[in-house]
Amino acid sequence: MPEAYCDSGPPYGPRPYPAAEQYGDGVTRHSPEPPDLERLLAVFAAAIREVCGDGEQSAHPPPVLARRLLERYDESHRRYHTAEHLSEMLDQLGSHQPDAGLPPVLVLATGYHDAIYDARASTNESASAALAVEELTDAGVATSIVERVAQLVRATADHRCEEHDIDAERFLDADLAVLGSTSARYARYVADVRAEYGHVPDDQWRAGRAAVLDYFLERPVLYLRPANRRRLETPARENLRAERRSLDD
Repeated sequence: MPEAYCDSGPPYGPRPYPAAEQYGDGVTRHSPEPPDLERLLAVFAAAIREVCGDGEQSAHPPPVLARRLLERYDESHRRYHTAEHLSEMLDQLGSHQPDAGLPPVLVLATGYHDAIYDARASTNESASAALAVEELTDAGVATSIVERVAQLVRATADHRCEEHDIDAERFLDADLAVLGSTSARYARYVADVRAEYGHVPDDQWRAGRAAVLDYFLERPVLYLRPANRRRLETPARENLRAERRSLDD
């Protein structure tokens, strides 16, 4: 996504999953159950193992590398860009099991696409892609696979890809699936992103966020795969328009 107050460093410590959180508007919202982290670890470890073997010669075998990757999504400054987002993306892609046939490149791109996230930075996608290149290369993954993972991660900066690149379309649609979620889930997404930008004054937040919403609303389509477009396009535009109107109130 565009960097201005939307959804795109160093670790700040583990992030708890409280029963409830109070945001700046004074409204307490109950958090969902935390995602199944062991299940996510199994999914990522299986994808790493599939592209590099057991990695016994590596300093970071697949289970270790998967755990290190997932720990990044538990940094305390994150609210939306967490393991829950990864879990929702994998569900959208159609798989949440290690053996369900999802291409490992898509699993790895999902895992790395927000691996580095700092709301004050404008280089999160390129930094995350660079991290993927470094860690997957060190793990012995073939250059062609490493480059493809990095390409997909970088594509999340503007959510555009080459025509007829079906896997890229599926991946980018999954990253934006939250826009077409229920109004309650969308409201929580907005509140979580706002919390990540808590350092930004309200007037600047509203201006920056409006620019992001306008960017998406002006696109001919939000979702690249026809099936996703049929299911998500209308609710996503309704959510975006409702939020845009709220910024003018």
